[in-house]
Amino acid sequence: MRTTALPCLLALLLTFPSAAEDFHGVTFSPPAGWATAEQGGKLVLAPADADEETMVVVVLDGAAKLGSVTLAKWLEQQMAANLNPQAKVLQTGEVTTQKIGGLDTLTTARTVQDAEGNVRLQMFHAVSDGKQATLAMGVATSEAAFHRYLAPLQGLFESLRVGSAAATATGPARSPAATPAPSSPQSAAPAPAARGGEPLPEAGVVNGRPQGLFVGVSVLSGNPVFLLFLPGGRVYHNLPRGGLNRIDWNALQAENPDACGRWDMAGTTLRIQWADGNVWQGPLQLTDTGIFFQGKRYGRAYAVRPAEMAGSWEGTHSTAWLNLGSGPATTQVNELTVDAAGNYLFGSAMGSSVEGAASYGESSTRGQLTVEGYDAVFHGADGRVQRMSLIRLRDGGGVILDGTFFQRR
Repeated sequence: MRTTALPCLLALLLTFPSAAEDFHGVTFSPPAGWATAEQGGKLVLAPADADEETMVVVVLDGAAKLGSVTLAKWLEQQMAANLNPQAKVLQTGEVTTQKIGGLDTLTTARTVQDAEGNVRLQMFHAVSDGKQATLAMGVATSEAAFHRYLAPLQGLFESLRVGSAAATATGPARSPAATPAPSSPQSAAPAPAARGGEPLPEAGVVNGRPQGLFVGVSVLSGNPVFLLFLPGGRVYHNLPRGGLNRIDWNALQAENPDACGRWDMAGTTLRIQWADGNVWQGPLQLTDTGIFFQGKRYGRAYAVRPAEMAGSWEGTHSTAWLNLGSGPATTQVNELTVDAAGNYLFGSAMGSSVEGAASYGESSTRGQLTVEGYDAVFHGADGRVQRMSLIRLRDGGGVILDGTFFQRR
């Protein structure tokens, strides 16, 4: 991670007001589609579509009495308490002070490095009415992760209210444990029709040049990894969420710029220049199922026929990654059952362990599933609709639904 951009990153967090809900004397607005769960007086929030390269987790405290301590001193104490003794602080940003609705807020960030050399960005946003205070601490694996989830982080930080402001804030109270877990169709707002953009090319190697979507497996997490080759030398190192029938390149660049890059071929050598400056280069070898590049096999992605979805499926997705302290991780376990008529039951359970705080949450939804090419459209019985990317590999052993492997049970 580059640390020189820390002041600029910090300044971006202070412009996004939103509504609020209740949690232990604190009101807030959870980002749409994020999983939340409570344990030990803390609330853990994590985006449903995160991967191990661009992961952000937020830990929210309940209301605490300030007593005779100033908010600045209280924030200093909280930051010290959240620093592992073996960690080294590389850079600390300036503390930004604001007044929001009669509340005092302090926002800062720091980059920290553990004994193994892993560097993370920690963000702190403290809010107080002069008598009580709350703290939201975010941990990002990289600047790319920070930028990818900038808007929901802004919304969450700016929505925090405590004390008298929390008592007068509007919004339905809720139980964090009942919050929809990641990737559950129930967790999304009504989905629009298929996105605009260009059609997804059929996966393959034509005249020695790759095109379309190829899928590999991370040796660290077991999660799928992706290479999407588009015409004009464009490449994307992730799976576009929310449907694959059409690819909106401009949206991908805006949502996850460091996963975008340019590729070219020189004979059989493939060279990829990523937006963050990294370069991948090596021979591109053809296999029976796809390609072999830089020591990893990638299989061609295929559309799933509607009839193939009938049955019971289980999918597990983990965002475990090396970090400071207790080793943050979020694991999602999904169970999907679809009958011959397309009626579905989708259940999800999410567990997190972040900076010493463990959490757990469950959700379920039912409705009607339709498959449209590379898109799975879940029409919930409650009227909500969500579109997900849906592909399979040639062996037919399972499907990949919005980035998660599902196997038949």
